[in-house]
Amino acid sequence: MAKVFITGSSDGLGRMAASLLIEQGHEVTLHARNQQRAKDAMKLVPAAKNCLIGDLSDLEQSKDLAKQANACGRSTRSFTTPVSTMPRRNLSPM
Repeated sequence: MAKVFITGSSDGLGRMAASLLIEQGHEVTLHARNQQRAKDAMKLVPAAKNCLIGDLSDLEQSKDLAKQANACGRSTRSFTTPVSTMPRRNLSPM
């Protein structure tokens, strides 16, 4: 059994990977950019060990996220999904 930390795991591919890894018996720690997304992620993947919070578009929050991850102990595996660090905007169709 591996300990796995997955960034971008509150949605999409990251959440799917977390669920699959948990089904295989791995210990998974999720990541979300804010408290609400963390709460939602834990509802969708309740077997996750926990969910760390930090917005990777913010340098200080990224540093804090690294500290949180280190405090959880060493992960034997990490999985990073594409995490957008661009400001979110509503785009109009052309």
